[in-house]
Amino acid sequence: MQGDRYEKRCRAAILAVFNVGHIPFLFTLIFIQNGIFQRWGFKGVFLITILFFLSCGGIFIYMKKKIQQYYHLKEAKRVSELIRNQRHDWMNHVQVIMGYQMLKKSEKIDQYLHKLIQIAKEERMISDLAYPPLAARLLTINYDYSQWNWRVRRKDSVDALTVEQQKQLDQMLEQLLSWLTQRITPQTIWTDIECELSYKEDALFFTFHFLSTQTESDQTVVHPMDWGQFPKKLVRQKASYQWFEKEHRLLVKIPITDSLSRLQRRGEIRCL
Repeated sequence: MQGDRYEKRCRAAILAVFNVGHIPFLFTLIFIQNGIFQRWGFKGVFLITILFFLSCGGIFIYMKKKIQQYYHLKEAKRVSELIRNQRHDWMNHVQVIMGYQMLKKSEKIDQYLHKLIQIAKEERMISDLAYPPLAARLLTINYDYSQWNWRVRRKDSVDALTVEQQKQLDQMLEQLLSWLTQRITPQTIWTDIECELSYKEDALFFTFHFLSTQTESDQTVVHPMDWGQFPKKLVRQKASYQWFEKEHRLLVKIPITDSLSRLQRRGEIRCL
């Protein structure tokens, strides 16, 4: 997931070396070359120029390696944190099952195990996506946005998307989640979010259902939502949304208008 961002930042860092202070450095280099030319002629200038570019190449390689080490370390820390959180979640599941066992509520144990099996099936379907970074984003959403308990599902129709489309979807999803979480943060009553991803009629659909684990007597009033405007990238994609106030459900539609859609209209690709 971090590969594209890493390459962009490496290029930006290398370009920064060229840009920062390049004017005074250029004058210094010209001054040195003039002195060498007066003493050793063109051979001296050629030699110092070669040495200069070799040293610059060494600096750039060193910087690239340092940046790579930084992002590898950052990613390793993230993976370690994800594993620690996942271990914590499973220990919670074990404690719940043991609690039901102590209370001799076998039917509750069966219900809870059935729920865990269903969640595992949903995660397997997500991991089968053709573009791994998109699968990783959906599978780790519970840890990246840990203020809420997420449950993510996808319909079989998403399999009709190409790898390139799933890559674009991953980029749009990053902005969508950032926009979404900023809007719902003031609504402290919502503790759980159910997200479903589907594809139909040349468009992607995200359905977000906001839930609360509080009892009716403990619930506070949900203020009317002002979702505002989408981020610019989603606006350019002609994304739209529909908010169902009573159900606390948000439906987001993102049209797809590329070659895959044209092929599906001609019947060469069948949407499941």
